[in-house]
Order: sequence, then C-alpha cells, then structure tokens
Amino acid sequence: MIIRTKEELKLYLDRAVVQAEAMLGFGKPVKITVELAKKLRSKEQNRFMWAVFQHIADFYLDTGFMPDSLQSKIQFFNKDVAKTWFSAKYGYKHTSLLNTKDMSEFLEAVQRDMLEQSQGEYAPIYPEDIYTGDEYAK
Repeated sequence: MIIRTKEELKLYLDRAVVQAEAMLGFGKPVKITVELAKKLRSKEQNRFMWAVFQHIADFYLDTGFMPDSLQSKIQFFNKDVAKTWFSAKYGYKHTSLLNTKDMSEFLEAVQRDMLEQSQGEYAPIYPEDIYTGDEYAK
C-alpha cells in the first residue's frame, strides 16, 4: 500500500495493529516492513508500451517477421503475444510492477532487439509519435 499523507498513515497503522494483535493472539508471527515507494510506470508509459507491441504486431502483418524465430512456436502473432514474449525474455512477470526507469529501459531494449533481429527493417517508434498529453495522436 502506498501512503501519501499522515492521515492515511494513521488509518493504515490503526488497522495494521488490530490485524497484527489478532495474528499474535493465534500464535502467528508478524513481519512489518516500511520502505520508500518507487514510482511505478506512468499511464503514458503503459499506453506507449501497448503502442510499441501493436507496432511490432503491425510489422509482422506487413513483413511476416516474428522476433527470435517465434514462427515455429506459435500459430498467430499479435500485440499480446509480443508483450508476453518480450516480458518473459527480459525476465519481467508483470510490467505493471516496473518503475518508470525500468519501463523506459525495457521498451528501449525491446525496440533495439527488434531493430537488430530484423536487420534494420523494423522502424522504432517514440512516445511523441504516439500521443500528446492524455490523447493518442491520430
């Protein structure tokens, strides 16, 4: 849980104390951790991620190219397959848990990988190509 105000902290701690006392009452050990919240990927990064994977799927439709010889492993290719494939390749189970820096690095690596594997045929896209502010550019 991310806490931003003293009021939120007090409410959370009141509930946590009640829960911890109940657990201790049943002989269950309790672990309490406090850590600095990392800024998770932004909404814009999420939109851009899906645009990148759609761009990769469109590239497949235009050229028939699939990354890392996926052709022999799957029967269809779309943005969801691309996201799943690259997330697993780079060791991310859930991109929603990436912070903004890691998300940027992930998307750069995906597009660099596509560019290299396609021997320069894939044309990377950039956030400013996709949307301005909260709206997609048409």
